[in-house]
Amino acid sequence: MAKQRKKGRLRRKLLRAFLKFVIWVMMVALMVTVLVGSVTAVFYFNTGWDDLPSAQVTFGGQTLQVNGCDWTAPVLGGVINKRLHRLEDLDQQQLEVIETAHPELVLPDDLAEKGIVSLTLTGPDGETVYEGDQTGYEQVQLARNGSYAGTLSVKVEPETGKPYGEYTYRFRFEVDLEWQFAISAQQVDQGDVVAVAVAGLAAGETPTVESNLGTAHFVRRDDVMIAYIPVAYNREDGDYEVTVTAGSRSQTFPVKVRYVQFPRVWLDTAVLNDTTGTGTAQFQTEIWPLYNTWEDASWWGGIFQTPVMSAEGAEIYSDYGSVETIGQMTGTSRNPGITYSCREGGMAVAPADGKVVYAGWLEMAGGTVVIEHGAGLKSYLYCLSDVQVQVGQEVKAGDQVGATSAFLQYDLKIGNQSIDPNDAFRGTGGLFWHPELG
Repeated sequence: MAKQRKKGRLRRKLLRAFLKFVIWVMMVALMVTVLVGSVTAVFYFNTGWDDLPSAQVTFGGQTLQVNGCDWTAPVLGGVINKRLHRLEDLDQQQLEVIETAHPELVLPDDLAEKGIVSLTLTGPDGETVYEGDQTGYEQVQLARNGSYAGTLSVKVEPETGKPYGEYTYRFRFEVDLEWQFAISAQQVDQGDVVAVAVAGLAAGETPTVESNLGTAHFVRRDDVMIAYIPVAYNREDGDYEVTVTAGSRSQTFPVKVRYVQFPRVWLDTAVLNDTTGTGTAQFQTEIWPLYNTWEDASWWGGIFQTPVMSAEGAEIYSDYGSVETIGQMTGTSRNPGITYSCREGGMAVAPADGKVVYAGWLEMAGGTVVIEHGAGLKSYLYCLSDVQVQVGQEVKAGDQVGATSAFLQYDLKIGNQSIDPNDAFRGTGGLFWHPELG
């Protein structure tokens, strides 16, 4: 009996110990739950707008205000989520006047990396002028002055442990394009180029240029429109005018052409000869029409190379603008380009990037290659013994276009006016002018 009572007391002690342990475990679990809940609550309530991607979007250099947003922010790495939102309304932020045809859209780094952009712009008459993403907008040029409205949304897709959601912006702005005019120089030498530039044009606006120096065409180069006006070696020195017109605005620049004392040379033989009497007619038929063609581009990117290399024995036989007396002739002629004496069979190369617009054989000039460099600027290579390119072929500076004979005649023209190739070889003059406008 005593033994049974002893066993009963032991069981009761074990039961009490077990109950105490269970109670202790429950208390610990409760404390952990309270602690985790408290920590979670602290993190939840401390999760706010600062935990979202930056909303600092700029348009035309001006910061846009968020009109509405709806975001989900992870708490404790995504254990739970917190929604942060602001209802969108119809209010539109009024921006300051924009004076460029392409107001730049800039997103902060985190949105630029992962944001999905949707932009809609409406024009002065309520028409949609653009609807699409940021990449497509990079090509947009606003067509005219007036009032515009924009709606922009930037959305970030869900990603584990990262906030996701959308910002919305609504804004209005006035476009007032201020055109700017500039000229490369107002005093130039015979053989040089006068360049004029216009900046701030709306899309579709094409300026024009008029001058008693000659004709020219505007082409786009970087963010401006530029026209190149040739001043040939035989242009009389004196005062001229260049008038640039863009829309309802125009500006006239006075230009003074300075006289250049070109050298006089005595030559043994003429390089270009019309031995049959039919060569001139062929030249006029094949070459003259090229004077009136031009490409809306400017492919030359730097200084020109000489079409033949001194390393191959090429030397200048008669320079640009030279007054030439040939053999026993009593009269003189002028050299519109540069004549080189060459090693027969040597390399003739493209002086700059461009496209071949003529490749063939002329009775009075032999093998001939003409390369368009853009804006009506062309290289004419005459007296080749072999032509190695075809019409329509694109060439890079230094590409071989043919082989030389005993001479090579090189002319550089804008339209039908010859300019000094030496300036192109040095990278000087109006062809290489970079206007500072904007």
